[in-house]
Amino acid sequence: MAAVDVYVFIRKIGNDSSFVLHSGQFGPAGGVFRALLAALVDGSASGEWSHSHAHMKVDGRILRSMLADIRNFDTADMQGVQGIGPVAFRRSIIDNAEYVVKAIQY
Repeated sequence: MAAVDVYVFIRKIGNDSSFVLHSGQFGPAGGVFRALLAALVDGSASGEWSHSHAHMKVDGRILRSMLADIRNFDTADMQGVQGIGPVAFRRSIIDNAEYVVKAIQY
């Protein structure tokens, strides 16, 4: 069985800083990748999704719910925004702000 890497890049629209999440297919980034498909299907996100990538817009409320489902979020393989940690990033999400989420699975 081949290993799968998933990268998720999150950026608030109007802000150049991004938050990067990396894991295997069944890790935190993979969970967000699958949650993006669910959000697209239920209409709470817009954009494109395929088996290998996603480029979508979601509001902060939806993004926070995607990240809330990650166990051990504070110890996941992530690169924070300007030194901000993952828990602080999740807390900084603004409910009515729009975020771009790009994901690559390979």
